[in-house]
Amino acid sequence: MPDCSRLATHFLKSLALAGCAAALLAGTPARATDLGGIAEAATEASCLAYLATNPNPAGLAALTGPGASQRAAFLADGGKLVAIGSRYYTVWVPPGFYTATRRIVVFDLHGTGGYPEAEWNDWHTALAARGYAFIGLAWGGGTPGAETDATIYTQLKQIAAEVGTACPLDGADKWLMGFSVGSAVSFAIMVRDVADQRMFRGQIAVSGAAIGPLTTGRDVMHATVEAARSNGSAVLGIRAWMYCGELDFDHGWGMCTEMPNGQDFVNTHGGSAYLYRDASGGHHSLPTNVAAYEDLFGYIEATTTAPRPASGWWWNPSQSGRGFAMEVSGNTLFMAAYLYDGSGRATWYASSGRFYADGSFSAPLDRYAGGQTLTGSYQAAALAGSDGTASLNCASATTCTLTWPGGTVPLQRFVWSLSGTPPPPANTPQTGWWWNPAESGRGFFLEVQGDTLLGTGYMYDASGNPIWYYTAGSTASLTYQGQWSQYANGQTLTGSYVAPIVANPNVGALTLRLTNSESGVLVLPDGREIPVTRFRF
Repeated sequence: MPDCSRLATHFLKSLALAGCAAALLAGTPARATDLGGIAEAATEASCLAYLATNPNPAGLAALTGPGASQRAAFLADGGKLVAIGSRYYTVWVPPGFYTATRRIVVFDLHGTGGYPEAEWNDWHTALAARGYAFIGLAWGGGTPGAETDATIYTQLKQIAAEVGTACPLDGADKWLMGFSVGSAVSFAIMVRDVADQRMFRGQIAVSGAAIGPLTTGRDVMHATVEAARSNGSAVLGIRAWMYCGELDFDHGWGMCTEMPNGQDFVNTHGGSAYLYRDASGGHHSLPTNVAAYEDLFGYIEATTTAPRPASGWWWNPSQSGRGFAMEVSGNTLFMAAYLYDGSGRATWYASSGRFYADGSFSAPLDRYAGGQTLTGSYQAAALAGSDGTASLNCASATTCTLTWPGGTVPLQRFVWSLSGTPPPPANTPQTGWWWNPAESGRGFFLEVQGDTLLGTGYMYDASGNPIWYYTAGSTASLTYQGQWSQYANGQTLTGSYVAPIVANPNVGALTLRLTNSESGVLVLPDGREIPVTRFRF
């Protein structure tokens, strides 16, 4: 077992403890608008129950001709229709999706006069063989009443959120596929996505890059794309696989002279695009050309999923005394930096926002003030301002590069256990953020490695300044006992390295009595007991 007193000195001379997430550190979520406790994670069982509940609701437009049989086959194979606006979307999840090492979801936009069931009919056999899920949106493509790209993107975000409450979409790679006019519109959707949620890992553009009326020319793309030509990062980080058939003259000219315009747009606006030219292909040949679609799936599977930083303590070993607490939940990252202000006082910053599929994160570096002290009565904290931006790019789950007002700093996981960073033992607290929901604005970050717990409390001093306290010690049961310590005079946000000192080795005693790994009771230095639980976001 490590010597916890020496570990504390090393950790706090090698880390700077972090602050809490916006909703946890202030009374309301100041930066992350989608915060709130989330219920039990989506599972195979919850997804199957969702798919089986009212899979063919009344009031949806009926399909005729081949569409009727295609819809019947879709429903018979476990698919579900869901109303959205005046139209609907389809959801289909094959058995292999639940057990896949890497989950992939294809969101589909049909062509002129098409519908999602026809697209599913083209692709379901190949998708099932790979365990890919399929979500198709009926959007009226190619008709006067077709939805705009803005509406389509809003609906795709809504669909991902709705389906994700029941089906395990978190962490899955999401690809946007469009056929014909759906392909042409997909370029506009990707522009909107890169500027907003970055929900999609990549694009599959099949037989369409120009937009109607086609009399404007084969090189005229969607208005949203044309408006983005001056933005060199319009599709930053996007991977795109594109298809054209050399025998496709559906638009009045060769599709393999049209699609290079889409390829060029992606390649010159921050993305990477590959165009598959099918020498014997027509407008709708891809689903039947095994070599072509095997190339597509190979491209998808070769597109690596960016690593997500492991939740826990992070540091730069050459800047011990300043450090970071990070937790990723779904696609959201909450990070807190613990460090010191110009007077030497311990302080902290918080940053929260979306962790993108390309492995990047960028959000304001927020300061909070006026909240609850360690033993004081409750008072809500408030956002006091932002001192710049914190950006992360992660090369692996244990190495990231931080760019912030203090410069560019390489970070790595802080490991103190001789056995690395295995999952916490049974009857110990889960790694991540903890709080008392009745006292938002004050929070705690805990991690256990081996039999040793490192924890920090983020709160405020009597003058309302943010302050953090640290604890470390052995824990092997449902109870942890230790004391809070306070450090000072270490490295500031933008200053050169200075080793901190122990300002107060015993601010007060603490006891954590767990009910289970997600909840318990924290005894404060004045003897007051407060309920604490994992902070879910």
